[in-house]
Amino acid sequence: PLQTLIDNPNPEMSTGELMRLLMAHLDLAGNGYWKKVRGGMGDTPQELWPVMPYISINTNSDGTISSYKNTATGNIYPADDMCQFKYTNPDNYYFGQSPLQAAGKAVDVDNAGQEWQKVSMQNRAVPDLLISYREMLNSEQQQQAIDMFKSKQGSKSARDSIVTSLADVHQLGLSPVEMDFMNTRRFSREEVCSAYGVPSALIAEMNEANLSNAETARKVFWLDTIIPLMDELRDSLNRCLVPDYANDKQTVRIVYDLTNVAALQVNIKDKIENANKLWAMGVPFNTINSRFEL
Repeated sequence: PLQTLIDNPNPEMSTGELMRLLMAHLDLAGNGYWKKVRGGMGDTPQELWPVMPYISINTNSDGTISSYKNTATGNIYPADDMCQFKYTNPDNYYFGQSPLQAAGKAVDVDNAGQEWQKVSMQNRAVPDLLISYREMLNSEQQQQAIDMFKSKQGSKSARDSIVTSLADVHQLGLSPVEMDFMNTRRFSREEVCSAYGVPSALIAEMNEANLSNAETARKVFWLDTIIPLMDELRDSLNRCLVPDYANDKQTVRIVYDLTNVAALQVNIKDKIENANKLWAMGVPFNTINSRFEL
């Protein structure tokens, strides 16, 4: 019954959709929630539904959680009917901390750089000229001058000349190297990747990628990030769902299966070569087979 529930969590979602939404909530908010829908009072869960992470927690006198409240809808869910998944938060026992909070300034810098580049492109890079009129202009003349220069801005007017009378032109623009936006965005990207445990090689520019470091990066990503995350999800699922199904006659547990993960597969060619070397050294085949699982 538990496997059936996991394979078919609710009429609207597949397991993959439910898990992807959970990961999005964890990565952005640090918390994810599932609501258990039971068939009747005290029955085992029949459906699992995601709950948006707009949640407050009500506690008992001893600090344990009594219920969850959806702050957007006002709905209250008993603690036994909710599954909470959360990232570690050193500042709060009840709510997780999003990696986005740790990478917040890097994200702000990258967004600001992106916006600067967008506006700069619209304005023909940065404001690179100071137009100083030799005669005093009234407010109407100043506005006319501003409107004239703005009409020549944008990609369609790039590098067009502007002719005025009685004005001095001073170059103010900075070169792209001096602005150094690209390097700044690379550093920001690496900082965000670090917060989420993603090897930067996995999202590097194509001219920096090659098969060897891509394969290594994928394996490191699985070993250092994905598997520890799956350990946490497994423990949370076991804590949340297994008590509804376990009894004195049956032991139930939820585990994950890495059998078909390509990044973790050992190269069979390397296995055979190493087995041949050990065989040539006189190591019994049964020992070799046990070691390399041939």
